[in-house]
Amino acid sequence: MLNPPPHIKARPKLLISESPREMITLSQCELALTSIKEDRVFGTLGDDTEWKWHTDGGQRPLTSAILERDAERIHSILNNIHGNSTMEGFDQHKRHTDIISSSVSQQEYHAKVIYATLLRCGMALGVIRAYNPEQNENYPYLSEDQTDTVLSAVLAALKLSAPLPRTVSGAIGLDTASGLLSHRQAISLGYLREYRDLLATYEKKYDAIVEIGGGIGRIAYNIARGKDVCYTIVDLPAVGFVQYAFLTSNGVKCSLWPDELKTDPGHVNIISAFSTRALRSLNGALFLNFDGFVEMSKESLFRYFRLISKTKSDLLSVNQEAASKMLGHVEQNWNIARLTEFGLHASRRSCFWERSGYVTHVILF
Repeated sequence: MLNPPPHIKARPKLLISESPREMITLSQCELALTSIKEDRVFGTLGDDTEWKWHTDGGQRPLTSAILERDAERIHSILNNIHGNSTMEGFDQHKRHTDIISSSVSQQEYHAKVIYATLLRCGMALGVIRAYNPEQNENYPYLSEDQTDTVLSAVLAALKLSAPLPRTVSGAIGLDTASGLLSHRQAISLGYLREYRDLLATYEKKYDAIVEIGGGIGRIAYNIARGKDVCYTIVDLPAVGFVQYAFLTSNGVKCSLWPDELKTDPGHVNIISAFSTRALRSLNGALFLNFDGFVEMSKESLFRYFRLISKTKSDLLSVNQEAASKMLGHVEQNWNIARLTEFGLHASRRSCFWERSGYVTHVILF
């Protein structure tokens, strides 16, 4: 998390959503279950990956409900996604929700965290001037809340139209004219900025985008709405089911664990990390990874590296290098440049504006 500069005196307005909307209906859960294959839901993960901690922990109730084809339990879990632990490490979850909701001071601090992240994104895009703590009197956004002004400029620079994607009741973020701006949503705008910068810098055209580890699906939502490229997410099965609910509820067409990739521009394929055969059809794609490769086992990481090399694809990586070990015992695989051992070429690294300790790396075939 990015600590806000102490000079921010602005008091952006934090909203805890009480919207009664559903992210997915019971009938949609029942329909999704009709195409579920067990090999997409269950698989083996080594002890040297943080993903195993997720599957054995917070994701276990949803995974069990999917295996048991219990549509009512799935419906209940997904529509209370901010009140349980399914998305721990991926998006706002119960522990995070409880902390922020516990006091006014926590809410004020979190509001400033989101605001600071948005300001960083605006600085990176050049829509506001970069902050210098030694000259802080020159920055009006520090003393007065300019959330809507900065967000509007950021969305315009990224060629995004409102509204921001929605989840369900319990979501926490800044109250803006474009919708609820959560911390993860603000960060995702930074990831989208890096994606757009890559396309502009290298002037390459990709017919397929593959995101390894897609969070709740915010990046997929932002890119798929452009309807100019086919998008695929590869993730753990429980997270994939959440992504399916999130994206469909926000108007994005999805396929949950298809045998073959659909290639319609704007369509999102959600692939289980336990069954990736459909990815063999890729050729010259752009792979994305945002804060996921560092958490994998070396075996899993190299499996994806081999896939990227075999399909003659490129990679945009934004990963953290702050921890020597993940969860206190799993070694962090921070050196993404090892992909050059598979015949690819690494660009120079650059700092990711929106998250301290994160590094952007472009690696081309």
